[in-house]
Amino acid sequence: MNKKNLSIGNELKKNFEKVANGFFKNHFSKSILRQYPIKVSTLFSVNSNELLESFTKPLLKLLIEYFRTGNNDLLSIYIDERKRYSPHLADEKIQREFHLRLVDDDFRSIKSIIDDSLDMDQQFWQDIHSSLLTDKSNKIKVLAVGDCLMNEIRVFANANSKEISTYIDFRCIYFSSRENGELDDKIILEYIESHKIDLVAFSFLSFEALAGYSRILAAGYKMSKEEIISQCDSMISNIRQFLFSLRKKTNVTFFLHNASGLPLQRWRRILPVLSPIGGNLQFARNRLNNEISTLSQNIDNCILIDEREIANKIGIRECAKSIVNQSKYLGMFHTSYFGKYLAKCYSEHSLSYRLMKNCKAILVDFDNTLWRGVMADGEVQHFHEKQHLLKSLKDQGILLIAISKNNMENIRWEEMTLKKNDFVLLKINWNFKANSVDEISKILNLGINSFVFLDDNRHERALVLDAHPEIVALDPEENQTWRFIKNLCFYPNTQSTEEAKIRTRLYQEQATRSAIINSGSDIKSNLQSLALWFTFNEAKHYDIDRLVELINRTNQFNLTTRRYTKTQLMEFLKGSEHKIFISSLGDKFGSLGVVAVIILEILNKSECVIDSFVMSCRAMGFSLEKALIDYVVLYCIKHGYKNLFAEYIPTDRNSPCASLYDECKFIRLDNKDKYRIETDSYVSICPDWLLKR
Repeated sequence: MNKKNLSIGNELKKNFEKVANGFFKNHFSKSILRQYPIKVSTLFSVNSNELLESFTKPLLKLLIEYFRTGNNDLLSIYIDERKRYSPHLADEKIQREFHLRLVDDDFRSIKSIIDDSLDMDQQFWQDIHSSLLTDKSNKIKVLAVGDCLMNEIRVFANANSKEISTYIDFRCIYFSSRENGELDDKIILEYIESHKIDLVAFSFLSFEALAGYSRILAAGYKMSKEEIISQCDSMISNIRQFLFSLRKKTNVTFFLHNASGLPLQRWRRILPVLSPIGGNLQFARNRLNNEISTLSQNIDNCILIDEREIANKIGIRECAKSIVNQSKYLGMFHTSYFGKYLAKCYSEHSLSYRLMKNCKAILVDFDNTLWRGVMADGEVQHFHEKQHLLKSLKDQGILLIAISKNNMENIRWEEMTLKKNDFVLLKINWNFKANSVDEISKILNLGINSFVFLDDNRHERALVLDAHPEIVALDPEENQTWRFIKNLCFYPNTQSTEEAKIRTRLYQEQATRSAIINSGSDIKSNLQSLALWFTFNEAKHYDIDRLVELINRTNQFNLTTRRYTKTQLMEFLKGSEHKIFISSLGDKFGSLGVVAVIILEILNKSECVIDSFVMSCRAMGFSLEKALIDYVVLYCIKHGYKNLFAEYIPTDRNSPCASLYDECKFIRLDNKDKYRIETDSYVSICPDWLLKR
């Protein structure tokens, strides 16, 4: 036991009433309530005594208990309660300002009440509250939709944030159903759009989120099998309809919980002779979970959070236990161990998302990574399962690059699940791997921040990271690494489109083109030798999947980085206020497919604006973008649009297209990133090595 903390806890307990009153005056002063948007009235009566007794005193008791016991779970609950009753919907700067003010006020209150001999300075007090006061880097924004279980997860979501260097900004929306039983997605969509949410978690079957599940938990023991089946099928139908509808409107990754069977009825919790879950509830749980599992597999970018597996592994009675004595805290903190166990799952998934969300290519070592042993020395033990996983990701559009210190003749491809043609590039040599990473980036025209590097040698990983800190370098000997790689299947990085299936071949051809372009000093002649051609057409409904893919995956050549869902793009295609153009690129080696999208918004009879202009990185370097501007202007002239506006919104990744409108002689407006050109005065700068088909 920490003697200093114990002493502080004892002093706070001795002066409990005075400290509690001081905290109350700080937290609910008129100036605080005027300045910050805290919806106290929705949680408690405005009656001062009720707020003091129901919030401030239980909160202080938690803190005292933490100091006296050293139980970090109590500190996590205490910090979360302070977050809950704060302007948590405001921007982070305002939140930090709010907490810093109150933490300092609380410190002064304590020091004015307790003898100065107490060994507690302001820095110590701020360190206790550091998670409220510090700027959060590597933040993942999670919107949790469900019942109070989500609150329990939030309490511990950042308990190990120091270890994983990822902060989970965990926001909760309490789930409710309409009277007709349909689920309402409006508030969820609004929140996703306004807060730029990374992940959305749904817990329809945890505790009592859905009315149907609540009825089964309460009275399932006396229901017939037919009644339970009817209830389950109705819930699954509503959930399925809701999620499929929501998926059409947003590409954000989903977490989908299944049912654990919690909470336990009181007598099943305390009587070990009884099964923790009754037969009818087990039947309902199994039926629901089988359907939820199937549903998660049929929805794009959806990860199953298996509550049942976690509860069974830990023990369902253990999961049901409360972390604190609820009667001691007036029922305020009903956090269970189950929430704590689930929080670990969320921490890992959030770290996985942070590391893998930008991944477009996996650079993989060979010896002791794809197999155990050194192939040049003789027999090896192949990791066929891992190779198969990488091969499946390749078929979903992730590029594989071999980066191995080896001789090509040592590689026995016939033994491998992965074959030579599965790799877009083979960097099998004795060069420094950091230099190879540079070469790969230039050849493929991909940012190094889109690379994941797998190498069993920690020195190689350190050297590559030292040269390229933006790369994600992982140890293939860690099981967690392969869980992260498997999760790529659930992120928007991967697709089941036809274009994704042939992406490796397209980039292999791109590597050949790059070699030709850079083969001599006369770049123009080299480009002309490729016999380059392009198309420019209005998009049709059958182009929609590729439109969605390009709009939402393209980062380097993306003038505005606006993202649109499939539903939104379909509306653009149907309406008269937008025109969508697509372009394909090809040469003597074949077609690169649809590589560019331009969305034109019609403002009025004489004006329009380029809302979005995205182009695949594999089409960069041929001046296709200038040819496409030519044809957009020609379209405007043909339809009487005299002024064409455009915009460049800079990001940390789209600098390759920063000068496009300047090069095309657009006029900069007062807002330096906005442009205009009079279409009838436009002078073409389309290069002569590009032929329109």
